[in-house]
Amino acid sequence: MNRRGKGAAVEGISCVIIAQNEEKNIAGCVKAFKWAGETVVIDGGSRDRTAALARKAGARVFYRKFDGYSRQKNFAVSKASKGWVISVDADERPEPGFEKAVRRAVENREVDGYWLPRKNFFYGRFLRFGGQYPDYQLRLFRKNKGRFAAADVHEGVVLKGRAGYLKRGFEHYTKEDIASHVDALNRYTGLEAQKRGSALFYYLLLKPFFNFIKNYIFKMGFLDGVCGLIYHYIAASYFFIREVKVMERGGMNSASLKKKIFKRR
Repeated sequence: MNRRGKGAAVEGISCVIIAQNEEKNIAGCVKAFKWAGETVVIDGGSRDRTAALARKAGARVFYRKFDGYSRQKNFAVSKASKGWVISVDADERPEPGFEKAVRRAVENREVDGYWLPRKNFFYGRFLRFGGQYPDYQLRLFRKNKGRFAAADVHEGVVLKGRAGYLKRGFEHYTKEDIASHVDALNRYTGLEAQKRGSALFYYLLLKPFFNFIKNYIFKMGFLDGVCGLIYHYIAASYFFIREVKVMERGGMNSASLKKKIFKRR
């Protein structure tokens, strides 16, 4: 076994990051993964100093106009020159012990990818309940074995091979306040609404209710206190807002509204 001392680069790993207007986060993210053999940043057309700060921190930077998360991330993977890839968002950081776990993981020739636990930071704290931890993400994989599935949002890696699990993963500093959470919800629901044909009654009225009950009650999201209540209420409203946007795209007069809600797909 080839053991490397802490601090030496893991030459067989590329850290890939997609970013747009992330000057607040990008330098810290690149530096946090400086132990990787290389860091690749794909700038989607930032209007701030994202690209310059990424280069200064030591990353290889490429430009690609943003046209969807999965396409952007697959482009990032294509620019990686190493055999293993870690896909990271600009607002994510490795938790203590992650580097050591990765060093060991990539030496296992029988595994082609790993699910990593993720801690999500909302409103000033990490959420521990309601399905928020461990929020497993398949982000570490052999370059020739993984690809992000086509999706405008909530994209995931399709792995051709065997997957394992690591005990150490990411800390996700996702939303500092309610305004940023609502802004993200508005952006993601807009992207999804563009791809949907007709609004469905289930997603409009029933799905938000069932989602809230499942995560806040049965998965004990209430143990995260007021932050848990706010998070799960906003998260459940995602489906309602998305369907309303679908109806808005097709016109919201009373005659068409009933037809669109109850239309079978």
